[in-house]
Amino acid sequence: MRKKYVKIRGCVILAAVAALLPGCSQKTPLESASFRPDMRISHFTSYNYHHSTLSWKLEAAESAYYLDENRSIAESVLLHYYTNKAVRAVIQADRAVINTRTKDIELIGNVDALSPSGNRLLTDRIRWHHLEKYLDTDEPVKIIRKNGDVIEGIGLRANYDLEDYELKSVRAVTRQSDEILERKR
Repeated sequence: MRKKYVKIRGCVILAAVAALLPGCSQKTPLESASFRPDMRISHFTSYNYHHSTLSWKLEAAESAYYLDENRSIAESVLLHYYTNKAVRAVIQADRAVINTRTKDIELIGNVDALSPSGNRLLTDRIRWHHLEKYLDTDEPVKIIRKNGDVIEGIGLRANYDLEDYELKSVRAVTRQSDEILERKR
């Protein structure tokens, strides 16, 4: 009788270990949904309209949709923001995480925003609040103004055209820039 108990306990332990090993257990569709997108689109362009007026256009090398999570992740992003049919900002980034319900966008990696007036914002991560129409971040930022002055700080809240902005803390005093304002893309 003792031998039988040990055999059953050994099988239970073996089954528990096998369930923890990758590939040894089956995942339910709900578990795999957060890892694999529902849809992938290459050479992607998305347009957002508000009352028949173009609000923004997002272009990306690829976009992955997670429908149950109301999000899309786009790679190699170029985002144009419009007001009154005119471009108010152009933003490049390595990646964008888009809330497909609210239309809020988080831009991540080498974020480079340029306004038509020539103001430029560089940071590693920024949030685009669609309904409230502002940008914000808690990351280090560099603003290169159209006159060549540079302002560095940590954290920022700005309107889309980068004309009005507030730094949460200033890290460096304004100085003349030696950087070229032309973009590589």
